[in-house]
Amino acid sequence: MIKHLPKVDLYYVSDPICSHCWGLEPQLNKFVSQYGHYFNFHTVMGGILKTWDEFVGGKRVLFNPLSILKSEYPFI
Repeated sequence: MIKHLPKVDLYYVSDPICSHCWGLEPQLNKFVSQYGHYFNFHTVMGGILKTWDEFVGGKRVLFNPLSILKSEYPFI
């Protein structure tokens, strides 16, 4: 007899302007599709930027929320 365990709550905390977070999406979707019946999946959007003045990553293509649409990140 198989004992059914309660589902585990799994929280994924992501930053919408983090390219690494977007890069993880295909693997995360595959993980959820294969093992999602074992857990309740929750996405939490956040970020480490207090202001846009603090963003200094890479080529610094993001200066404000509108620049996301004009950036080198066409998948956003």
